[in-house]
Amino acid sequence: MVPNKKSEIAPDQKAFPEILDRMQWGCLILFSVGCFVSISLAQISALAGFLTWLMQLRITRFWERIQIPVLLPIALFAGASICSTIFSVDWQVSIKTLKKLFEILIFFWAINALRTIGSAPSFINRLFFFNNTKENPLSSNGENLVRLFTLWGVLAALYSFYEASLHGIQLPHRVVGTFDNPISWGVILMMLSLLAFANLIYSSRKSRVLSGLLFSILVSCLIITLAREAWLGFTISISGMLFFRKPLLAVIAPLTFILILVLLPHSIQERLLAMTDFSQQTLKLRIQMWQGGWEIFKDYPVIGCGYNCSSFVANDYRGYEKFLQTWAGGFHNNFVQIAVELGSVGLLTWISIWVVFFWLSILRLQALNEDHPDRWLIHGSIWAIAAFLIACIFESHFYDTEVAMILFMIMALPFSITSDSKGVDEKNTLGYLL
Repeated sequence: MVPNKKSEIAPDQKAFPEILDRMQWGCLILFSVGCFVSISLAQISALAGFLTWLMQLRITRFWERIQIPVLLPIALFAGASICSTIFSVDWQVSIKTLKKLFEILIFFWAINALRTIGSAPSFINRLFFFNNTKENPLSSNGENLVRLFTLWGVLAALYSFYEASLHGIQLPHRVVGTFDNPISWGVILMMLSLLAFANLIYSSRKSRVLSGLLFSILVSCLIITLAREAWLGFTISISGMLFFRKPLLAVIAPLTFILILVLLPHSIQERLLAMTDFSQQTLKLRIQMWQGGWEIFKDYPVIGCGYNCSSFVANDYRGYEKFLQTWAGGFHNNFVQIAVELGSVGLLTWISIWVVFFWLSILRLQALNEDHPDRWLIHGSIWAIAAFLIACIFESHFYDTEVAMILFMIMALPFSITSDSKGVDEKNTLGYLL
């Protein structure tokens, strides 16, 4: 793939101390490991990486090279969150969730680290080496990061297969991999599977065997998680990806996926069929959650009642009080959750983050030459984020730290690519706040 020549990023980047480059890669590697085994390790690694990047910036003084896309909607959302916390029903409870806003710094750190550091250590370039060609012997930093996440994802998936061999594939004993929650694990597998699929359909023929194998492992594990919202997000996104690549396959893909599920164990078939059963108890429960959330929203329409404060106002809503107190941790819908806690201001600014992300990602895609080897990173990122938002209709994944950390790293991929189109990368992104 595209070699990361330091001279392409900044004229005197050779002045970067080698130790800082190594520290950045060390932080990225530890962060990728931590996302699968330890939230604390991932957070510490991200903080260390962010501080290392600031140190590099201080040494080189290349302020004009900073990339801060999507900054304006993110800043507006942060402002809405702060206002909601200040005027919340109980600010001491709200502020605990407000601290999660710092996770968004992963997005900006990843973009700037991947664009400015040198090539990855040789052992990473050897991972899945079939993706490299004679013309492009080195992969880009973005692709190398995806390789790391794919590696850990595949290892965690293999562990999930071991779990399934012990307990079978059933709801009481759902596979969780190296995570605590099967739903979170399902959404992470969904996003990694879509990245792997983008690599499969946009990569060279030589690499497709290995890419197909990795994709098969991830999707097989996704199926046995019994995470229906992840199935739905995956099916819609993979159909969309195929539609823009080969429209005919977009019709075949969901049918093939359903056929595979039908041939799988009865427990999986039941979960699949339950998605179309509108009399199912879990669906009724979700509808009750959303109705209760709507009642709260009508009383707190502008800035909401504050993070995690629905239980404090539950007694004001006859018929929903017991329910709201029981399910105060979430409304099983990120859109409803944010509307209740941050009001219409918070919801609109949150939605604007994704609108601007898709818009800028498409612009980046259009700026790249058709034969640019990293176009698949943008395709994979766009459809992985789209699948995430689909899954957010049924769960509050944005508040899930395990999911959010990987989400922000995937969001960074389109902006980590050095464009080969005229004038795109020369633009001063400090003024490119959207």
